[in-house]
Amino acid sequence: MSMTRSNRKDLRNIRRRASGQLFGIFMRKAREARGFSVEEVAERMGIEASDWLAIEAGAIPHPEWLPVIADGVDLGLDQIGIPIRICRDAWDL
Repeated sequence: MSMTRSNRKDLRNIRRRASGQLFGIFMRKAREARGFSVEEVAERMGIEASDWLAIEAGAIPHPEWLPVIADGVDLGLDQIGIPIRICRDAWDL
């Protein structure tokens, strides 16, 4: 039984969405572990609190934002690299 192109695209979208949600969970846990509020992280990043909440809810940030996100939650690039690798399907890496 072969998988149709549509099914592969659907599967890729599901994996992307799930990876984005998992990345959001990682970022929420990192924020909470450091005792930052949503507002504090957003201010550190120069974004609105609603934008940060969207990331925590699974919105997939542009890859160029990943270093900014790392700074926002006080993670080194090596530390944020772990969730990025785990959630790589969010960015089709």
